[in-house]
Amino acid sequence: KKIANRYCITGEIGTGGMGRVFRAMPFDDPSHDVAIKVILRNRELNSEDLLRFQKEAALMSRLHHPNIICFHELGLLGEAHESKDEFGSGYYIVMEVARGLNLKDSLARDGRKDLAFFFQVGLQVTAALDYTHGKNIIHRDIKPQNIVVGKSLQQNNDLMVKVLDFGVARLAEAMHFTNTSNRHGAHDFAGTPLYMAPEQTHLMQAPVDHRVDLYSLGCVLYVILAGHPP
Repeated sequence: KKIANRYCITGEIGTGGMGRVFRAMPFDDPSHDVAIKVILRNRELNSEDLLRFQKEAALMSRLHHPNIICFHELGLLGEAHESKDEFGSGYYIVMEVARGLNLKDSLARDGRKDLAFFFQVGLQVTAALDYTHGKNIIHRDIKPQNIVVGKSLQQNNDLMVKVLDFGVARLAEAMHFTNTSNRHGAHDFAGTPLYMAPEQTHLMQAPVDHRVDLYSLGCVLYVILAGHPP
């Protein structure tokens, strides 16, 4: 299948809460491939789903760091010049392909890791979070599935670690507004329970800021050494 008459789908990478992620080849440069996250309008979507997808693209477009998946573009499917019967209508995000295994699959395959692996992953994810927090962006869903570990392109045993999936990321300013407005109302629930800071749940009314990512990273680092979450 084609996307926007610019990309040819070559395989499927995975599925998520809001859509599917494909590997694709750009027609104007067949020598490399990209990952495309697609959200289709023909499934049960509400305005919040679409807004979240657009916000993910907007936040990713601000991030340029070697340990964060690189964003290329946000596009619209089903425009008048496209053949609508190929893919339907919706939105897509084009991004860098993550090379390697996500940390969850790597742990399932090999078991807990050694200290060298621990330090390389820990330092690189920390660098990515330091950068995003400097941009006032909170990831809010740091977990093994969202960390991809591959080999560095250099001829050594170094790892290249990438943080991905900014689908529930928020600007710190927006989180401050949400925290204030939700003091007597619904809490903005996001994250994955095993790696989620207490203040991200409805069980604790406290400010949600960059420290929720540090809590989640602590849980991830524990898993790397112990082989199971705390």
